[in-house]
Amino acid sequence: MTYKSKNSSFPHFGNWLKTYLKKHKVPNELLAKNMNRKLPTINGYKSRKSVQSAIVWELSLALEHNIFAELAAQLPSDFSRTENQNKELEDLKAQVAQLTNERNLLKEILMNRG
Repeated sequence: MTYKSKNSSFPHFGNWLKTYLKKHKVPNELLAKNMNRKLPTINGYKSRKSVQSAIVWELSLALEHNIFAELAAQLPSDFSRTENQNKELEDLKAQVAQLTNERNLLKEILMNRG
């Protein structure tokens, strides 16, 4: 199954990284030190549209932030649901339908009393 998006572009990773570092006031030098990288390498990450997942992993560890989860949250909400999540969703839908029926029945009983 293929997902066809109206907007097929993905988030620019470098822009995301720049914004994150600025928002959380993380100096480039500190990130470079935590990752055991040179400053030009960190600056290179900030200019790339995409980076390898190993780099995202290392950045996540260095920043103590789950970058994968943040990026995944930008995908459509119905992507990659587990069997448990699908079952739970179906159970909740059934429960809502049952409660709606019960409410409607109670409304009808109350209206017929008066």
